[in-house]
Amino acid sequence: MDFGLHKRGKYWHYRFTVNHARERGSTKTTIRSLALEFTNDLYQKLYRQEHDIARTNVTIDEFVEYHLRLRGGNSSQSWYPVKSHYLKSFLNYIQEEAGVKYINGINLRHLEEYRYKLLQSMKPKSAKNHITAIGAMLNHALKLGYIRSNPVRKLDPIRGIQKNKNRFLSKDEIRLLLDHIKGEYLYDFVLVGIYTGMRKSELINLEYQDVDTEKRLIYVKNKDDFLTKSRKERTVPLHQLIVPTLASGPEEPMARRETGRAYCFLRNGRKIHKDAVARDFRKAADEIGLHDVTIHTLRHTFISQCLMADTEKGGISIWEVSKWVGHSSVYITELYGHLCPDRREIDKLVI
Repeated sequence: MDFGLHKRGKYWHYRFTVNHARERGSTKTTIRSLALEFTNDLYQKLYRQEHDIARTNVTIDEFVEYHLRLRGGNSSQSWYPVKSHYLKSFLNYIQEEAGVKYINGINLRHLEEYRYKLLQSMKPKSAKNHITAIGAMLNHALKLGYIRSNPVRKLDPIRGIQKNKNRFLSKDEIRLLLDHIKGEYLYDFVLVGIYTGMRKSELINLEYQDVDTEKRLIYVKNKDDFLTKSRKERTVPLHQLIVPTLASGPEEPMARRETGRAYCFLRNGRKIHKDAVARDFRKAADEIGLHDVTIHTLRHTFISQCLMADTEKGGISIWEVSKWVGHSSVYITELYGHLCPDRREIDKLVI
């Protein structure tokens, strides 16, 4: 392949001719070896697309390793080993039990049988996570031209996962819970969770520098040691009742001294561990008779209470709520739609 690499700024850029067309662009990397690999992959992909050639000798174990190495940087530290486990479990099944060696040999029947096997030993949501990881890997193979279609797309969805979000805290339950944990580290954590709908991991990693009390905004950011669930950053409005809680004060120097980072919430002077806060919350909820709630219920509570807000004042748009909580699509937020059946948006239409 005849191509050139040159540095422009901090990134390596490529240029080559394929199928009588000149291609050039940034590899988005500062490492020359990675730039070479990227350029070679791009050339092969474009050549195969033009000539309708699919590489047929890519083994599944070879591609799983390649996929994890190339796409691992898009995953958080906690999620990457989980994804690796999912794919290597599938690799073991597809090679040992199904007897398939090459990536283009995976078909819908293999996936249906593997899904059935998963559902015999785990909950539907866990099985879905396995299939999602496999689907992402096969999408990668499809983009590279190693397969002609992704059979996961033809797989029937696993039922029994998405349900209406019926359990949320009423206003009386919110007051009961906050009164019970007043004076504990959980109080501020729960209060901000109720008024922002942020996920547990987002609250744990929230720093004072992420909060702008003047503009009344919270910035949910990706960081070196933390990525949001969707990998997308977003902005959450800061409710006036939690401004004092998140205003930097005496807690900030302590947080920075104890952890090296100015986290908004600490447990015994240290960064909160997700298992510890979940356990402490469950214990507190059990003590007041709320046996069917978890920390994630705070997120359901925020969304539900927003959608049930005073409709005489215009209510809060489902689109706004979806944006605030970082749902991948408004469809997810619409699962709460049963909470606002009287909202007659259609009546605003005038013809």
